[in-house]
Formats: sequence, structure tokens, C-alpha cells
Amino acid sequence: MAIPQVIVQTHRDENISAEHRASWIEKNPDFEYRFFDDAQCRDFFVQQMPGLLDTYDKLPKAVQKADLFRYAYIYRFGGVYSDVDTVCETPLSSYLPLERDCLIAGIEMSPADYKFNLKQYTEQFISPFQVLQWTFAASPNHIALAVMLDRIRFYVNTLSAEQLSQWSQADRFTLEVTGPMMFSQVVHDCLSGSRPGEVLLLDQLAWGYNPWLNRTIENPNENIKVRHLFHGSWKTSQQ
Repeated sequence: MAIPQVIVQTHRDENISAEHRASWIEKNPDFEYRFFDDAQCRDFFVQQMPGLLDTYDKLPKAVQKADLFRYAYIYRFGGVYSDVDTVCETPLSSYLPLERDCLIAGIEMSPADYKFNLKQYTEQFISPFQVLQWTFAASPNHIALAVMLDRIRFYVNTLSAEQLSQWSQADRFTLEVTGPMMFSQVVHDCLSGSRPGEVLLLDQLAWGYNPWLNRTIENPNENIKVRHLFHGSWKTSQQ
């Protein structure tokens, strides 16, 4: 099944990052654009995936709920998801094979792309080959997203609400339960062949360009398809 030409973004308020969200609409006039606020995200689970509603409600942090929503929506309907603090630099249809039944993800960082020392790498990243999930695309019902949803539901069900709230005070817990570490693990399974499901991995610069870590890369650069501005402040260390 092909990847639908739909772009999905979410935040608590539709006025947040409106100028950045506009880049997705302007660069992709052939795509339908859908924005969901917090109430609409919850309503999605009520209407479309009620089996995950308890999991969604039990997650204590907004970022965890946003993670679950992005996987669930793209699993149910397919399309392209991107955080609101991203800028679309290139029309999606100019480089994505939307006709394929697959999940498309980007490399956030790998040792081969990292230009500093290993100690710094292990302090900044939680996987030796980290896949980003601030932007991704997939056809409906992709098995990798199904696994992610099942895994999050399992993790959440193993903890009481009090334990989940306590553990969520640690940033790494969110990264492992709903964030890029969990996402990377499932994508790695597909890429290695230990789990079915086609995954296409883009070069690190395409969606993973980082102005601090890719300092030697000139910008603008035609290889940079999406710029992440890192405006999010969910991490305790950033608050």
C-alpha cells in the first residue's frame, strides 16, 4: 500500500510555530495538511483506536502522549508526520518513494557521521545508530508501527500510574519508552531482517541535520530536506 499524500502535525495550540508549519503547506501543495491539538489527539483515540485510549490517558507527560499519537495516527491512516519545530526545505514528492509500502525514517546520528570523540557521542546519544522520529513517513498498517504501539502499551501496563509518573521524571525513561530509543530499536529489527517490514533509511543530512553537530556542512545545502530547529523543551535539563 502506498504512502498517502498527507502531512500530520500536532501541538497543544495551533498558533505555535505557525510560520514553520506554513513551510510544509507551501512546499507541498499536492499534500493534504492536518493539524491536531491536544483535544483532537485524544478524540482520535476515542474514535479510531479505543484500545489505546487507556494507555494514552495514563502517560503523564505531553511529549509521551505526542509520541504515541504520531505512531498511532500514521499506523492507522499512513502519511508523513513532522514536529512543528521543523522546516520543510524540499517538496516531499521530489525525493520520497511514496508509491512504496514502507516506513521511511532518517538517521539522527551514527558514529560514522559523528565528528567528535566517542565519549561525547555516548553522552549525547542513546543508540550507536540512532534513528530520529521527529519526522517520518509510512504506509498504513506498517508492522514496525504496530510493534511500537504494542511495546508502549506493554511498558505502560507494567507500571502503576504513580510509578509511571515517578519514572517519567528521568528524561531517559521517555526516550526509551516512547521516544527515539524505542523507535530506533524497532527500525533496527526491520533493517536487520529479524522482523518483517520494509524500511527505507535516508542519509543523515536529509532529516537529521543538526547545526551544532554538522558544523562543517554549509547551509543551505541541497541534501538537507528538513531542518529541525530543536525548539522543544520537554527535557528536564532544558526547563
